[in-house]
Amino acid sequence: MAAALLTSLASLTARLLSASSSSFRAGNPTAATAAVAAELQNLRAVLRGIRALLADAEERETREESVMLWLLELRQVAFDADDILSDFDHALLRSPPPDRNSRKRKHCQDERTEQEDYAISFSHPPPVLDASFARDILKRIKEVMARFDGINRDRTALRLREEDGPAKPETHALPRQTTSAAADLSRICGREEEKCKIISALLADGGGEKKVVSIVAMGGMGKTTLTKLVYNDGRVEKRFGMRCWVWVSQSCDERALLKAIIENASCGGRCDLTEMSDLLTTLNQLIARQRFLLVLDDVWDAERIGLTAILDSVLSAGADGSAVLITTRNEAVAAVAAGGAQLMIKLGGLSTGHSWELFCRCAFGDGGRDPPPELAATGRAIVDKCRGVPLVIAVVAGMLYLETRLDYWDEVLNNVVWDFEEAEESVLRVLRLSYKNLPAPLKPCFSYCALFPKGHLFEMDCLVRMWVAQGFIQVDDLALIEETGREYVFELMQRSLFQRYAEHIAIDECYFAVHDLIHDLARTILGTEAVTAELEALTDANCTRFCTTSSSYVRHLSATIGVETRLSQLTLEPDCKPDALRSFLIWSGNRTSYVPKFGAYEILLVLNFQRDLFEKPHMQYLRVLDLSICKIPELPESIGGLKHLRYLGLACTDIKRLPRSVSNLCYLQTLDLRYCERLVELPSDISRLTNLRHLVHGVIYKMLDGPVISISKMPAGIGRLSALQTLPLFLASRESGSAGVDELKELNDLRGELVIAGLQCIRGKRIGEAEKAELNKKKHITDLIFRWDLNYNDFDKNKEGSSQESRFKDDEEVLESLRPHISIRTLEIERYAGSRFPSWMVDISFENLVQVRLVDCNNCAYLPALGQLPSLRELEMLGMDKITRIGEEFFGDKGVIFPSLQRLLIMGMRRWEEWSFSRKEREILPRLHELSILECRKITSLSLYDLGMLKKLRVSYCGKLEKINGLESCLVAIEEKGRTSNRAGLAVEEKGRTTDHAETSRSAELREVGLSERQRLPAALEYIDIDGCPLLPKISIEPHK
Repeated sequence: MAAALLTSLASLTARLLSASSSSFRAGNPTAATAAVAAELQNLRAVLRGIRALLADAEERETREESVMLWLLELRQVAFDADDILSDFDHALLRSPPPDRNSRKRKHCQDERTEQEDYAISFSHPPPVLDASFARDILKRIKEVMARFDGINRDRTALRLREEDGPAKPETHALPRQTTSAAADLSRICGREEEKCKIISALLADGGGEKKVVSIVAMGGMGKTTLTKLVYNDGRVEKRFGMRCWVWVSQSCDERALLKAIIENASCGGRCDLTEMSDLLTTLNQLIARQRFLLVLDDVWDAERIGLTAILDSVLSAGADGSAVLITTRNEAVAAVAAGGAQLMIKLGGLSTGHSWELFCRCAFGDGGRDPPPELAATGRAIVDKCRGVPLVIAVVAGMLYLETRLDYWDEVLNNVVWDFEEAEESVLRVLRLSYKNLPAPLKPCFSYCALFPKGHLFEMDCLVRMWVAQGFIQVDDLALIEETGREYVFELMQRSLFQRYAEHIAIDECYFAVHDLIHDLARTILGTEAVTAELEALTDANCTRFCTTSSSYVRHLSATIGVETRLSQLTLEPDCKPDALRSFLIWSGNRTSYVPKFGAYEILLVLNFQRDLFEKPHMQYLRVLDLSICKIPELPESIGGLKHLRYLGLACTDIKRLPRSVSNLCYLQTLDLRYCERLVELPSDISRLTNLRHLVHGVIYKMLDGPVISISKMPAGIGRLSALQTLPLFLASRESGSAGVDELKELNDLRGELVIAGLQCIRGKRIGEAEKAELNKKKHITDLIFRWDLNYNDFDKNKEGSSQESRFKDDEEVLESLRPHISIRTLEIERYAGSRFPSWMVDISFENLVQVRLVDCNNCAYLPALGQLPSLRELEMLGMDKITRIGEEFFGDKGVIFPSLQRLLIMGMRRWEEWSFSRKEREILPRLHELSILECRKITSLSLYDLGMLKKLRVSYCGKLEKINGLESCLVAIEEKGRTSNRAGLAVEEKGRTTDHAETSRSAELREVGLSERQRLPAALEYIDIDGCPLLPKISIEPHK
């Protein structure tokens, strides 16, 4: 992290020099500012010296203890210099300007500051420094320079020179590479034989026999990857009605494992049980009489997790054919399961051919093209050295990605110790080479991941924001700093140090994981600067010291707590300096984990802090504080003393409101309040957080209750946070002290999703707020949701002396005024009470709009002409109670109708009776793949023509449906499942060939699917679900001639 720190220091020093010297230009010089300016010049020279000494320190193979200690001391000087500069900058920021009336000069200064220093987004004109503060800063600067002089003399005594040790050639950051889950799967080579063996064992009819399959191999050999291939195989998905995937950590015990299985089997529901008997009973009830597949990934200790008992329990409760698939590095674990094991696979290295194929895919992309001839021989020699270990092959190849210099390939081949006799230790040595060859800005970003527990699922945006808070990301334009961080993530993925994590769970591409061995590598790099601890079952009675060695060097502290953790005190070694910490993170795998209460009456004794946790001088240089998923109801007022805090993570906590002192955190960039169900308000003076870039809170979606918004208003003045990029929710309100939607006007840097809720509050004189919001200038917003929180049927016409009709007109005017920028990709309108949709919805200039969702807009009798939108791919219409007919007004009258639409869902239109349009020799829905019509109880007929690309048709709970006309081409598959017991059977017959399947259940009066001699079902059709048509005797399909 030294390189990133020094770069940040250089930028900050330059800015502070400019700020202090500008006091003279402002005509208000003081002895204090003059002295500080002079010493800052000296400190800048010291930082140049430190940079020269540390430039290649991380690249050198230095093993002498005295040299390592020297490097540690040098890094501490750099950290202390950073603390001095940060304090000085904080004084500049908090002190009043000498000329309070010079608003023009202040504005210019702010613009200059944002360009000069990426770490500080705003500043004030040069202040008049307090004399005592200036003396303290001068003293500290001189102490740092004296320490550096001593360290520099020690370098001579240790015979160190700048060229000591082998230095690597300069490595430049790569351009961002677009990656996806499919691309990751394409890198899997070989293992087909092992995959087939496992699948055969899982699918075999065993006559009630228990099925336990174990995969055994050292780390990095691809156990988890092979298991994912099996888990996602179509035959396995079809065979097992329930599939559960549980990652088993080294510290996991029997109780924690049972809870994890229960939560996975219940689709993410939270399990608060603690008694073993209750856990076993609940698990058995979940899986009773179901054929399930349970994956236990990375099992370390069979006895600790009670593997035998769990296997007996789950396999006895499940239906015949249920199976458990275990991956482990320990053959003893497989032996424990041998009583029920049907198969044990000892996974060896890849074959030479598959190793070369994987290497080429990772090193050259493009499907694994062969390297240039001059590199082929060296490449094959490198692959031979990797001994078939997939992780090593992928990482080494990623290090060579797009590198075509033969001398560099030779260096990799000749300068690495390729000794695999010590298995994983040797793999780590090879992996370390990949770290040494990272571009300098990526090194601190990568090693920071060691603060997270093994098996942690990283969310890209959260990690990037932590990197920004620590000053790791180097950019010239502050607005692009997060985008640069995402590029870092993608490059680390390209180098196989990060692994996309979207294969076996339904999550998007923003999540990734780190292999255990890669995590070990990051941990060795951080060394004594970080302390991580697992406190899974500690109480006050058995608590031990948190840190044991080199505590004075600790800059980052993280702890993992578990269900049984009950602590009021954690103790650091006496020589630890909590005021030096840059990161403090607490991880919890379950929200029932207990973190001591903060408050004036229950004094918190955490980390040997005898006063309140954040009382000065404790943690005053903290940049990142993350207490997410911990059960804490409040924070102390003293948190406002964390004057350098950039990132505050409180997601999934029990926080009800934040202390007012939070608004003193003038450097705060990220405030994460996601899923805080009990949060009732945001700080009233949040507008003071002028550096805030990410205010992450929003709608909480609950399985039973639907969308829930816990807060009641946005605080007035939030529109002054012009640096905001993330604001997922803006809530309009009638409450006093609330912000109107016009406060969105200056927030033109907002990005991603924005939900504007409470729009029913904008009425009467406030309607002008909508136009003033100027959404059409917010070009970075991609997903926009407009939400009215009251249905027009619930509207009290006597309230505020207004009628329903006037409210409808108000809503129409509001929505018309909220025209978004043409760059939006998704649009949702929910519970809108107007009788017509805004004119801008059908503007073909919305070329990026790919998804539209209309929900419960129950006063609209007509749909907008969405068929004219050129890029629309998905359309959902739910509710819409006044719609009785869908016709030409919906499709439009120009060109191809819905030229890009692939998925159409119509659901819950209770009065819809007719779907019709005239065929005017034009293309209609040429790319529609999936059509679903659900719970439309009055529709009597469907006219669907020329849907040649249709793959899936689903009609459900359409009780009056009598005809479906216009399906042409030829049938591929129809599925029958008969899910309801009270329906009449749907006979399926085909003349001339066999039908695969047809699914039916409840369309009570469907009598005819019209297929004339010239009409055939579409060639692409793979699936038809007609749900509940007891009056339809049969579908008769003529063979395609």
